[in-house]
Amino acid sequence: MKSTPLMFIFLVIFSTVAISQGTNNDFDYDKEDLDMISKELGFHTFKFPVRQTNNQLFDFVIEEFENGKLLQTISVIDVAKEKFKKFGLDVSRYFQPKAEDSVYFHRIYFQHHDTLMKVKIKTHGVGSEHEFSFSGKSTFDLRALYSVKTEIDSIGHITLDVEKPKPLMFLYAIAADDKDGVLWCPAGAPKDKLIENFYYVIYISMKEYDHTPKN
Repeated sequence: MKSTPLMFIFLVIFSTVAISQGTNNDFDYDKEDLDMISKELGFHTFKFPVRQTNNQLFDFVIEEFENGKLLQTISVIDVAKEKFKKFGLDVSRYFQPKAEDSVYFHRIYFQHHDTLMKVKIKTHGVGSEHEFSFSGKSTFDLRALYSVKTEIDSIGHITLDVEKPKPLMFLYAIAADDKDGVLWCPAGAPKDKLIENFYYVIYISMKEYDHTPKN
């Protein structure tokens, strides 16, 4: 499984930008600078604090829609289990936290380059990468659905409903032949309306994974 080499990328960026920055404009980089540099490179970063115990196993579910049709559904844990099966390893334990009850950051990175969109997910000690064709798509944007409900040490956290997936975020785009169209803000639009109103959607949810032994 692959992990995002973000530290290496930022080191290269800083060494390049630092050379070009004049000594008469010697101000420290802040979050706005980092966000701009990251987006110029095609990277978009999202972090979700999730409360869970060490006997809970949470899975990311990625759904890809185009022109109103579901193209595929990806379970990050199922993909990882399939990859590790040939080694005789149970990858499920890597997705479980060690602490009994805590808030963990689960991270999603998007990297856009030409006709390829990569979605990289980092959860605990496990990372995964999933590629999607961006051919035929034009302007796009991303939106997180997470909002603070409870405050713990100044960090709001997500609690998952065992009965159904918890939507985290989505990417939405218009078709390449509609490049002059308007990518309007879909704030508050339900999932079915997103799929209906946008040519292309990547919808990411999180849910509790059933890892009880099957008879």
